Amino acid sequence: MDREKLFPALPKSLVGELLDEFDEVQAGFYEGKWRVSGLNAGRFCEVCYTIISNSSTGKFPSHASKPKDFIGSCKKLESDSALPHGLRMIGSRVLTTLYEIRNNRDVSHTTSLVSPSFMDSSLALANCKWLLAELVREFHGVSESEAQSIVDNLSQYTSPLVWADSNVRRVLDNDLNFDERLLLLLASAGGEATADDLLTWIDSGSKKYLNSRIKKLHDNRQIESKAYGENIRILPNGNRRVEQIARASAATD
Repeated sequence: MDREKLFPALPKSLVGELLDEFDEVQAGFYEGKWRVSGLNAGRFCEVCYTIISNSSTGKFPSHASKPKDFIGSCKKLESDSALPHGLRMIGSRVLTTLYEIRNNRDVSHTTSLVSPSFMDSSLALANCKWLLAELVREFHGVSESEAQSIVDNLSQYTSPLVWADSNVRRVLDNDLNFDERLLLLLASAGGEATADDLLTWIDSGSKKYLNSRIKKLHDNRQIESKAYGENIRILPNGNRRVEQIARASAATD
C-alpha cells in the first residue's frame, strides 16, 4: 500500500501509526505470538478510534490518543449521524470487541486452563482487517480499482501457516504434504489462483507434478480446475480440509 496516496486527508504521522500497528498485529499472528498480536490490536483500534471520531469534522490530530472511557466513547460514535453508517454502527462495535479482547481475555490475563489465545488472535486480526478495509473504502485517495484490490486482499483467508506479501506466498510448515500446502495457498489467495502462481508459491516439484495433483484434487472435488479458464478455485470440500489443517496446527502449538 502506498502510504502517501492511500489516505491523503489524514496526517502522514497518523497514517504511519495506523499501518505500523496493523503490520504488528499481522506479524504477531503469523509468528504464532497470539498475545502480542492481541495487544497490538488494542493499540490499532486506538488509532482507528482517533480517525473515526474526528472524521465528521475532518480535523485530525497528528497522533492517536485514547479516551479515558474507551468503550463508552466507542458507543457514543453510534449517535454521530455525520459518520458513514459502516463506521458509525459497525465500526464502533468492532472497536469495542477488539478492546474487550485486549483487556479481558487471555491476551492480558490467564483465567482458564483452556487458552483462547489462538481463537482470540484470529478474531482480532479479522476485525483489524475489516476496520482497515472500511477506512480504505471511506478515505482512500487511490483509484477505485486500486482501492477494491486493497479491500479484496484484506478480505483473504488468513492462516499463521501462510506468510504473504505483495510478491509471494509461502507455507511455513514444511511437514505438510504437497496437497495440503496447495490448498492452504489457494485459500490464502482468496480461494482462487493460477497454476503458475501456485507453482511459484509452493516452491517445490515440477509443473507436471503440480498438474497431476491439481487433477487429483479436482477429481476429489476439493478444487475446480476446469470451469474458470486459467484460474483454479477452492471448493467447500477443500475449505473444510484447510480448516482441519489449521485446527491441527493450532492444537500442536
